[in-house]
Amino acid sequence: TTAETTTVYTTTQPTTTETTTVSTTTLSTTTATTPCEHVQEMCEWKEWMNKEYPNPNNPNQNETYANLRDTYEFCEVPMGIECSMAGVDSLEIPFESFAQEGVTCDVNSGLYCDASQLSGFFAVCYDYEIRVKCCWEECVTPPTTTETTTFSTTTTTTPTTAETTTVSTTMPPTTTETTTTPPTTAATTPCEHVEEMCEWKEWMNKEEPSTSNPNQNETYANLRDTYEFCETPMDIQCSMSGMDTLDIPFESFAQEGVICDMSSGLYCDASMLPGKGQICLA
Repeated sequence: TTAETTTVYTTTQPTTTETTTVSTTTLSTTTATTPCEHVQEMCEWKEWMNKEYPNPNNPNQNETYANLRDTYEFCEVPMGIECSMAGVDSLEIPFESFAQEGVTCDVNSGLYCDASQLSGFFAVCYDYEIRVKCCWEECVTPPTTTETTTFSTTTTTTPTTAETTTVSTTMPPTTTETTTTPPTTAATTPCEHVEEMCEWKEWMNKEEPSTSNPNQNETYANLRDTYEFCETPMDIQCSMSGMDTLDIPFESFAQEGVICDMSSGLYCDASMLPGKGQICLA
């Protein structure tokens, strides 16, 4: 018996793996910057600043920028400065018209009053205050201009003239003869023109306020033993000693509690003054 042998050959094919690599590129986005077409300077006045109150123990007043910066906030380089006296309402009054001698108001440094430069008995600085103008630049959109055309219609009216005829009848006048005997009058020449004459008397300043006597009495009753003036004045002008012009209203710089009365004169009551330096101004 013959045995048949069958041989089977098995072939294994290699496995091929396909790899795909994808490369991604990210593009950066750049934002276009539009330049400012219209740059405008903006400015504002800061608040009034008043740090020190002069008094007989400390007669100077230091309102310089260096001294103010620990109390107030304002720009590094002010573009303007306004100096005034505390309580003065109007900035239309020139500072130079009431500032004491020796007071410096400088846009570069601020205000300083040196009491040693003051004249007179009242060698204490007034209570001054300052404010500064700060400026910066801003990009603003210019306003849009709209052109408007206006049509004007004119109507002309022709007036109608009415013709009027007036007939005047004249009657002959009647003549009456009258005989008048003039009265006998004593020859008296009356004053044809009476004019009121007025004059302003000299400035009167009798008292100089001080620490021991902070009030000021410039009433008529107190002045008559030193000055000569009419019994019944018809007007009065009050001012502060050393001021050059009367164009400044007295109410704009007068302290609280000061009376300027045509019937009695001037009186300053120091107990009515606010603040620490309760002394009337001369």
